[in-house]
Amino acid sequence: MRFIDYGKKLKFICVENCESLSVDTEQDLEEVRKLILKTGN
Repeated sequence: MRFIDYGKKLKFICVENCESLSVDTEQDLEEVRKLILKTGN
């Protein structure tokens, strides 16, 4: 949310039926990499 800190304008839209992943640590990144390889996306 640094966009708000810097005074940038934002526009949000609702996206149904999607998954969101948070990557805050190296372990999180590894989990996402595994998921990408598994799903092929």
